[in-house]
Amino acid sequence: MRSAAGGGSLAGGPGLAGARFAVETLALSLVLFAAGLLVHEAAHLVVIRALGHDAVLVVRPWTLGVGGWSIYGLHAQPASPLAPGEQLLVNFAGPFLAALPLSLLLTRVADHSARTALLLNVAVLLFYTLIESLYVVLESGLGLEGEWLTSAWLNYGLPLLAAAAVILRASREGPPNPPRKGEGLVSSRRRERRLR
Repeated sequence: MRSAAGGGSLAGGPGLAGARFAVETLALSLVLFAAGLLVHEAAHLVVIRALGHDAVLVVRPWTLGVGGWSIYGLHAQPASPLAPGEQLLVNFAGPFLAALPLSLLLTRVADHSARTALLLNVAVLLFYTLIESLYVVLESGLGLEGEWLTSAWLNYGLPLLAAAAVILRASREGPPNPPRKGEGLVSSRRRERRLR
């Protein structure tokens, strides 16, 4: 049904659909981020234990530098120092292993909001894989200062800004062609390839 002015439906136009998509995607992204962070730090613990060391999970404050505000994050801490090679493996494996189940879900989920949220979280975890590994290389391998890689702005601020930009852009473009009723994402993609 169209409104009398001829613009959008009575249920809301494309602007409302875009706003709904943005809110849904952001909310789901934040829930997935919390779950991904838990799996990420748990994977660090598992790898540390697999290397024969003890470890604990601690709540660590991150100072934002704005009005003295702090946020808190989880951190897997080995009970004894790790060799540089072990630390590199631990830092790489934690976020990488956490990204795997989310990547697998991407192959099965058709909903545009859910796919965008999953993709954002996989990208953030792979970003963490990079910066956590780079930290060890800088500090242990090259003897350079790598503490800037642990700042809250880089670890939380940059991913949040990137996520907001992606969500806003995707909310304006609209979803791709949805699968037909009863058809999964994989079979929908096969159908699209056959039609080309």
